[in-house]
Amino acid sequence: MELKGIKFRLPTNVVTRQDISRLVVEVDELDEFFIQMKLGKISKDNLPLTSRALNELIQLNGVNLLNQAHRSKLKLLLQTIRTKAPSVHISFSGEPSRIFLDKLITWMRANIHPLLILEIGLQPNIGVGFTLRTDNKIFDFSLKQHLQQNIEMLTQSIRNGVNV
Repeated sequence: MELKGIKFRLPTNVVTRQDISRLVVEVDELDEFFIQMKLGKISKDNLPLTSRALNELIQLNGVNLLNQAHRSKLKLLLQTIRTKAPSVHISFSGEPSRIFLDKLITWMRANIHPLLILEIGLQPNIGVGFTLRTDNKIFDFSLKQHLQQNIEMLTQSIRNGVNV
């Protein structure tokens, strides 16, 4: 996907489909503001504030929000990404930190797909680790799964009094 011949990129603070939906709403609100301003119903002094995510997105891609064509193209690209970008669902036992998510999405976009979307879930029964689900595969990297796979060795070690 390109905007003015530049490869379109998402900032690391745009991780989920919900993040992209919020950006689409924000661009819609800007469009509405400029329409109302042209009609003379709103003063240009009342320019709405933009979110950090939108600010990073426009800086990263060289988008001019004052230009209606840029806003339309941006909105179309965001809607396309929201519906067509590859996604990975990852579940943790607790809420992951923002720093961890930034590192994770940076690595995934560099190594898997530049527009990859993460869907974050919480499964307290995982304990330690995570599960990762794509469209056609499930990977379980939880401690629970590891212990279940090694249940015979674990029970044998307990019976024999051997430290694991």
